[in-house]
Amino acid sequence: MDYLSPTAPDGPNGRRGSATTSRSQSPTLPLSATYVDSRHSNTGSVYSHEFVERASTSSFAREARDSTHLIPSISDSNTKGFHPLALRLPIAIGTPILMLALGIGLEIALFISKRDNGFAVPKENALSFASAQFLLAFVPTVLIIPVAFLWRELDWYVRQYQPYVLLSRGSATAEETLTNDYVSIGILGAIVNSLRFKHRVVFWSALTAAATYTLQPLAGSIFQVQQRAQPTSSTVTSVRSIGLASDIGELNAFVAAAGFVEAAVFNNLTDPSFIKGGWAIAEFIFPTQKYLNGTMVVNTTAIQTDPGCKPPDETPVLAAQQYGVEDASCSDAHNITFRPVMFWFFHKNEATDADEARTIFCRPTIKFFNIEATSSLDDGSLTDVEIKSDYTEPNSVTDALNDQVFNGLLFQSSDNPFIQARALAVQSGVPGAIFRNATQQPGGLQSVFDQSNSFLDLTTVAYRQHLSLSAKSIYFVSSANNLPAQMNSLLPRLVINPIPGHVLALIMFLIGCIGIFLHIIHRRQRKGLFLAAPPGTIAAIMSITSHSGFGQLLMPYDKEDTMRDKLSELRFRLDRRTGALVADDAPVSLKSMKQNRDEAMQALLGGHEKVNTSSKADIGDSSTRAAFEAASGYPPWQAQYKTPYDP
Repeated sequence: MDYLSPTAPDGPNGRRGSATTSRSQSPTLPLSATYVDSRHSNTGSVYSHEFVERASTSSFAREARDSTHLIPSISDSNTKGFHPLALRLPIAIGTPILMLALGIGLEIALFISKRDNGFAVPKENALSFASAQFLLAFVPTVLIIPVAFLWRELDWYVRQYQPYVLLSRGSATAEETLTNDYVSIGILGAIVNSLRFKHRVVFWSALTAAATYTLQPLAGSIFQVQQRAQPTSSTVTSVRSIGLASDIGELNAFVAAAGFVEAAVFNNLTDPSFIKGGWAIAEFIFPTQKYLNGTMVVNTTAIQTDPGCKPPDETPVLAAQQYGVEDASCSDAHNITFRPVMFWFFHKNEATDADEARTIFCRPTIKFFNIEATSSLDDGSLTDVEIKSDYTEPNSVTDALNDQVFNGLLFQSSDNPFIQARALAVQSGVPGAIFRNATQQPGGLQSVFDQSNSFLDLTTVAYRQHLSLSAKSIYFVSSANNLPAQMNSLLPRLVINPIPGHVLALIMFLIGCIGIFLHIIHRRQRKGLFLAAPPGTIAAIMSITSHSGFGQLLMPYDKEDTMRDKLSELRFRLDRRTGALVADDAPVSLKSMKQNRDEAMQALLGGHEKVNTSSKADIGDSSTRAAFEAASGYPPWQAQYKTPYDP
């Protein structure tokens, strides 16, 4: 029905085309579709549709405030406020505390992982249906997802409750509350809008919620199984101790040592177990269990042999054989087995047809030490020897030999043909191994003779090996005692990768610290807020806006910008008595109050007809509509319509 048409029926006050409120009988501006159509049909109108809507705002605000007296108070209804489970204190504060605890716990785990070289895991996967890679990525992700989900749930409630928190304070604009939906725009949109409106609680909540999306990939990459050397304390049984063997005269130890020296040269063999260079250590029993690249560290005793070889002052030129070993005859020892020895080597130079000979003098010595021996558990080889202290305990070696050392090459004559054969084998075996080694050098035998001290190095290596192998048999006797040992082997260890581990711990620590303060502040902000039902549903919105009245300003087809513009002149709040959403007029500045007073005076003097289209925006922004209607009895832009009282 067209309220401003000339044929419109008389209103309650007897004037055609006027509209009144039910309470104050003051003229208001209906905003029905027929009214808009009739206004647009008038070509002499100077006011736009926007002016009509904005000029009507204050009137509807007064009506909305007045309608709240019909609602019973909250105290009369005995209605308890709605508090979501996620925002209750144990969860709202417990979740960031849990996040903080996880961050601190991860840092502690990183420290332990570095200190202990990882964590022990079974050598074989207990779950045959799942690979280790899957478990390492899946398990930490499953542990971190619930905490991240809880935090994003808290952030969702913070963003959903923000407009209601502002309404509970009062004097809130529509742009910050009614048309601002932090939930639908997502986390990134919430970060941008919260910076724009300076909503710090929403900003930090959304920022930390966005950070939780990095927790899953970081958690899936912190664990790794690596093969690392892991020490294990243990004991071993030592089966030898320092002492002089009783079967030295059989020469079995010496002939076996000489045979190994020859085999080592021919077949490029390394030192056997418990021998390394000039070291011979007391034997112990290796564990039977297999280890991956394992080693054993044992504190035991050892003998260090030194051949004491040096070249002669003059080069000999005569020899009957190619190589040999002789008594050096430069010692006070009466027994030939303890005297220094001389190695000699003969060769005819094929280029010059000249005879060449080389000699090396050696005076062997031995020393006793307490050592820390490291042996391989794979092949029993001695990999390292570290001297701890001198061995000073009384023993039969030093007591019986009176600090004399077996040269291991020369022996007294024996009536036993087998012993005598062994002596000859030793005397020819060791120098023969040295000479054989010289022929295998790059450049051949002649290159070794051409160098002045080349035989010195070859002799020192071979003779030292012979002495240490002999010492292992003649200077140790059988015994049985337990020794402390440390097993080092490559075991699968669960290691926390430092880079993703520290980053994950830092993010959780920051989220936890920020979250504790954030939800304490948010809890205080919600103290003055009363909501009877969960916000967000259409019914819940209708329950708090049904008595507001300003909803008549909006149309179902209004877009967001249109609604924001229509509601921009109002300020909104939640009534503390009823919990209803009500609207108030926006505060007016002194300058605008003076302008409105001047315009009202002009309207009372009949100056409204001089208003042109250029001043449309100023009139639309003013609050003089009531003054215009009160002065003219009908809207001033409908001057061509007449009332029954007009001539």
